[in-house]
Amino acid sequence: MTTTMTADMTLVHAATTAASQPSTLLWLIPFLPLFGFLINGLSGKKLRNTKVVDFIALGSVGAAFLLTLYHFIQLVGLPADGRSIHQSLWTWFDVGGARVLGGLSTYKIEWAYKFDALSGAMALLVTGAGFLIHLFSTGYMAEERNDGRYYRFMAYLNLFVFSMLNLVLGANIMMMFLGWEGVGLCSYLLIGFYFDKEYAAIAGKKAFVTNRIGDFGFMIGFFLIFMVFGSLDYDTLMGSVREISSLKSITLFGITHAPTWWFNLIGCCLFVGAAGKSAQIPLYVWLPDAMAGPTPVSALIHAATMVTSGLYMITRLNFIYVQAPVALAVVLFVGALTAFVAASMGLAQYDIKKVLAYSTVSQLGFMFMGLGAGAFTAGMFHVFTHAAFKACLFLGSGSVIMACHHEQDMRNMGGLRKYMPWTFLSMGLATLAIAGIFPFSGFFSKDEILWKVFEGWYHHGAYDGPTLNLVAWILGMLGAFMTAFYMTRLMIMTFYGEYRGAGHDPYHLTVPSEAHHAADDHGHGHGQDDARLPRQSRSCHCRGPWTQRPRPRADGSALEHVAARVHLCGVRGDPGLPEPAPEPAHPRQGVRQRPLLQVARAAPLPGDGARPRPPCAALHRICADVLGDPHLGPGRHPAGGLDLRHGPQLVQGQGLRHPLPQGLRVGERQILRGRVLRVGHHRAPQALLRPALELRHLGGGRHGEWRRPRHPPLGRTHALGG
Repeated sequence: MTTTMTADMTLVHAATTAASQPSTLLWLIPFLPLFGFLINGLSGKKLRNTKVVDFIALGSVGAAFLLTLYHFIQLVGLPADGRSIHQSLWTWFDVGGARVLGGLSTYKIEWAYKFDALSGAMALLVTGAGFLIHLFSTGYMAEERNDGRYYRFMAYLNLFVFSMLNLVLGANIMMMFLGWEGVGLCSYLLIGFYFDKEYAAIAGKKAFVTNRIGDFGFMIGFFLIFMVFGSLDYDTLMGSVREISSLKSITLFGITHAPTWWFNLIGCCLFVGAAGKSAQIPLYVWLPDAMAGPTPVSALIHAATMVTSGLYMITRLNFIYVQAPVALAVVLFVGALTAFVAASMGLAQYDIKKVLAYSTVSQLGFMFMGLGAGAFTAGMFHVFTHAAFKACLFLGSGSVIMACHHEQDMRNMGGLRKYMPWTFLSMGLATLAIAGIFPFSGFFSKDEILWKVFEGWYHHGAYDGPTLNLVAWILGMLGAFMTAFYMTRLMIMTFYGEYRGAGHDPYHLTVPSEAHHAADDHGHGHGQDDARLPRQSRSCHCRGPWTQRPRPRADGSALEHVAARVHLCGVRGDPGLPEPAPEPAHPRQGVRQRPLLQVARAAPLPGDGARPRPPCAALHRICADVLGDPHLGPGRHPAGGLDLRHGPQLVQGQGLRHPLPQGLRVGERQILRGRVLRVGHHRAPQALLRPALELRHLGGGRHGEWRRPRHPPLGRTHALGG
C-alpha cells in the first residue's frame, strides 16, 4: 500500500475550540446497567425471590436515568460554545506505527465517554424508555418467574441498555463499535429468547446474520476513516475534515481520487451498517420477524435502542456526510423507498405486532429521508417523537395480547374498547401521533422532514432542481397516507365492533378494580392477574366478554341446558349466550376454515334435568371413539373417521361410526381456538355421548362451578380443529 499526498498537510489532533467539562460520575451511566446484568446473570438463578431480580434490574436502569438527568441539567448550564462533558477512564490500547494518510501514526484509543447535546438526549431516551419497558416486563413476563428463565430475561435487558449507552456515549468510533456489536448480540439473545420454539430461534439467527452483513460495511467505513484521518476520536475527526477536504487528491491503496470521492465511499460504507441496524431496504427483513421475541423486547428494539443506532451514527458523523453528496443522495433515496414499501406491507398484515413492525420500518425510512436531505435535526427530532409513540403502541399491544391470552391476530379481536378503556385511550393518542395529526408530536417531526425534502427540490426550481428530492417527497407523502390508513385499521379491528375472539378475557389486565366486583358477581374475576385473585375466583375464572352474563352452574339444570346446546365454530346455538363470530384462519394457515358443525335442533333429551356423571377420562377418547385418529389434523382423517371440513355430515348422521338417533338435540360451540364436543346427557347412545361425558371441562370445577378451559398457547393445535 502506498500513501501519498498532493499537498503538505498536518493532521489536526486537537479537540474543538471549546474545552469540555470533566466529570467523575459519567462512567456510572453505562456501567450501572452492566452491574445489573452481571448480578442477575451470575446469581439470578440462585435468588429464590424474583422480586430481588426486579429490584436489581429496575434499580440499575432507574439510577442510570437519574444520573443522565443530572448530567443533562448540568450540561444546559454550561456556555453555549462549550456544552460538552467528558470522562476518560483508561487507555484501551495503543496504535503504534500505523500507516495512514500523511505517514506513520501513533494513536491511543481511550475508553472515554462524551456527553453533549446529541449523546445526552439519546441517553435520556435510552434510560427513560428503557426503565418503563423494564417495569412493563415485570408484569408481562410474570409467567416466566417459576421456570428459571425470568432472571435471564431481565439480565439481557440490562445488557441491552448498557450496550446502547456505550454506543451513544462513547467518545470515539471504537467505543461506538463496541456498543454497536453489543446491541446486535442482545437482539439475538432476546429475539430468540423462546429458543425452544423453532420460529423464535430462526428469527434470532436471521437478525444476527442480517446485521453481520451490515456490520461488514460499517467496519470498512471506519477502517477508511482511520486511514484518511489517522484518528477515530470525534473531536479530532471534526477538526480534520476541513483540512482533508481542501486537498486536490488523495491516494490510498494505489487509487488516486479527490477527497469528495473518498468521503462518498466512506459515507456509503457506513450507511450499509446503518441500513442493517436500522432496517432499511434491502436489510430490513429481520425486523418483522423480530416479533417472535417477547413484546417488551419489541418495544425496546423499536423505540429506544437498536433501530436508532444507525441514525445516531450518521448524525454523529454528519461532518463527513456534508462533504459526501452522493452518500446523502443514497441515504435519501433508500429512506424514501423504505418508507413507501414498508407502509404498503403494513396494509396487508393481520398480526398486530407485525403491523407495528412494518410501521417502524416505514418511520425509520422517514428519519433517513431527513438525514439524506441534510436535515439532521429534523431526522433526530423524529427519532425522539417516534420513540415515545411507538413505545406506547407496543406496550399497549402487549396489554391487548396478554388480555387475549397471547392472541395476536386482529381478526380475533374487536370490541375491546369497552373492556380496555385506558389501553384504548393511550393507543388512540399514539395512533394520532404516528399518523401525523395536529397537534400531536408526529405532525411536527414528520412535516418537518417532508418539508425539508421538498425544499431541496423547490428552491432549485422545478426544472433545475434535483429530481430525486421530488421523487422522495412523493414517496414520503404516499407513505404518510398509508401510515394513517393502516394504523386506523389497526385501531378499528382491535377496539371497535364486536368481539370476534374465542372466549378470552380482554380486560383482566387493565381494570384491576373489576376484581372486587368479580368476586361478588359469581366469581368470574377480571383483575390484573389470576394469581392476585382469591382462590375461589381463580378456580372458576371464566374468559370472554360474555362473562358479564350469568354463568351456568354444575349443580342444576343450567349446566344441562348449556351442555345440550354445545357450540363449535361460531354458530349461534343458544339464546342465553352471545353469538361468537366465525373464527378466521389460523395466523399460520392460508385459508379460512369452514364451520365444523351446523346447529341441529330437535326434541329435548330424555331425562332432562338430571345431573350428569362426573367426567373421568381425557379429551383424546372423543377422537378415538368418534372421530378416528386423534393425532391427525383437520382434513386428514382416515376412512371411518370424520372429515372436519364437512361438518353438516355429522348432523345428518354421516361420517359417524354410529348415526345420531332421531330426536337428539345437538348444539355447537366454539371453545377457544380448539374445538371440544360437549353433549349434555349420559343416556344418549354410547358412541357419541360417552366420550363427551369424559371431558374434564364439563363439570368437576372447584366449588361445583363450571369452568371453561384456558386458552391454549399460540401455535399448538388440538386433536379436533385448528
